[in-house]
Amino acid sequence: GAAAADSLGVLSDHAALRSLACMPTGRQAAVFGYLPLHRQTDLLAAMDCRKAKALFAALPGDEQADIYNRLPPETRDRLLHSLDGNDRDELLKLAACPEGSAGSVATSEFAWVLPELSFAYALSNLRLQSPSRYSIYLLFVLARDSRPFFSFSLLFLFLPHPLSSFGPFFRLLSLFLG
Repeated sequence: GAAAADSLGVLSDHAALRSLACMPTGRQAAVFGYLPLHRQTDLLAAMDCRKAKALFAALPGDEQADIYNRLPPETRDRLLHSLDGNDRDELLKLAACPEGSAGSVATSEFAWVLPELSFAYALSNLRLQSPSRYSIYLLFVLARDSRPFFSFSLLFLFLPHPLSSFGPFFRLLSLFLG
């Protein structure tokens, strides 16, 4: 990511956009995240709406808000109009938070697992669900019908034996939580 961003840094906007277009969207977002903020805003302003929307959607919410807040007003408007209602609302909530506040780094994205998974498999599954996320703090365990079964801090994942399943852990945890 960082090496590719360094390479894009010496290219013109047009050449950098052509180079980004050769990458899958997830890779684009990873590389884009390493670019200086002024370069990110310049490239987003130069992108066509469809490509900007796809790249923007692949970025973590806090990075979206940082970039959005630094975009020129006309680029902000163009980007907002291209986003779906929920994405637009989420972006505006994060962008309204002061930089450096807890709200500015929050996101409504979530990770989930099924209760019968082992802890080791659940961790692997989380890495697949969220490969570009820096951290996941809260985990939702879903019942078979996709309703939330339980949620807890991921700090608990490092305590049990890796091959034990979630079921007994939740029964034990519910005794302590009442």
